Amino acid sequence: MIELRNVSNHILKNIDLEIKRGELFVLLGPNGAGKTTLLDVIAGITPYEGDVFIDEKNMKGVLPEDRDIGYVFQGLFLFPHMNVYENVVFPLKLKAKKRLKERLDELIEMFELGGIINRMPNQLSGGEAQRVALARALAVEPKILLMDEPFSKLDTETSHKLRLELKRLHKKLSITALFVTHNKDEANFLADRICFIKNGEIDGFG
Repeated sequence: MIELRNVSNHILKNIDLEIKRGELFVLLGPNGAGKTTLLDVIAGITPYEGDVFIDEKNMKGVLPEDRDIGYVFQGLFLFPHMNVYENVVFPLKLKAKKRLKERLDELIEMFELGGIINRMPNQLSGGEAQRVALARALAVEPKILLMDEPFSKLDTETSHKLRLELKRLHKKLSITALFVTHNKDEANFLADRICFIKNGEIDGFG
């Protein structure tokens, strides 16, 4: 569960929000509304006033790497000098996971990466890169998955296919997920609940 109490910063204004455990929660709003900033607050990578709770624990002073969060950034930020295998395994090595090989095998199967495991990021299609970014974000089995408009730069067919895949994965993993978009159709397809955000403020729920 995620709870924000009176969260404010240079963009957000007195945000009160509760996201249930296992929910696929969508933040919907125009560019500049504060959607990405809200994700960054939860992830602990931008300053804020107020309180953020994850599973009833206040995140004040908790470093981003200790918040048990996976983050798929809008630009993906795959490491250009690493192949697919190295990108996916990187967070596992940081966490010194004991079952590295087993977890890697799970991710390769889950995201169908076997045929591209040795490719470099510049050799991937948009859909393949998205799958690699999701695999990397989920590698350490985080409690929370944050996704910042991950499908916005894809063609319609690829975007639709990945939406279906995300729905399937969310159901399988039962992970708490926050998905940012400005696309109403995408929000309606994916969301358990939608939060409308505008000018740094919550503008209703759907």
